[in-house]
Amino acid sequence: PRSSRGDAGSSAAPQQQLGHQGPQGQGAQAAGRLVLSAEERLRSGSAFQQVYDQGRATGDRFVVIHALLRPDRPLERLVGFAVGKKVGNAVMRNLVKRRLREAFRKLSPGVIGGFWLGARAKPAAARATYGQLEASLGRLLETAGLCTSGKLSPTSGSPS
Repeated sequence: PRSSRGDAGSSAAPQQQLGHQGPQGQGAQAAGRLVLSAEERLRSGSAFQQVYDQGRATGDRFVVIHALLRPDRPLERLVGFAVGKKVGNAVMRNLVKRRLREAFRKLSPGVIGGFWLGARAKPAAARATYGQLEASLGRLLETAGLCTSGKLSPTSGSPS
């Protein structure tokens, strides 16, 4: 649907959707960067509830993660992000969620498979920089034992 405001950008190419295969088949891409595809995300409320009820929780001042190991599915790695209204208005909540999603994407090469992860942002996450959220998530993943070996280090590049 077109905007009734008559935006000048109506002739521009539409943005690629999340989970769209890029031209080289290198995985999910949006605006030229890799993102978590829909298949890699926890999406249903019952899945989140299972992770919160049965998973092991660890947290810091910015984020709490709940990790549910799934040894029956060693290649599966589902991640979901919850950002409640205490974090801020819709714009702030979406910003925090995008930062957490990008931080996980950058850390993911050093993370094992076979788990479901629910990450819940605390109100302090609204005041955190991207670097603080990425460092926080990395420490929590290490504490939860979800690293392949040693310390996690983000892949090169910075978020837009």
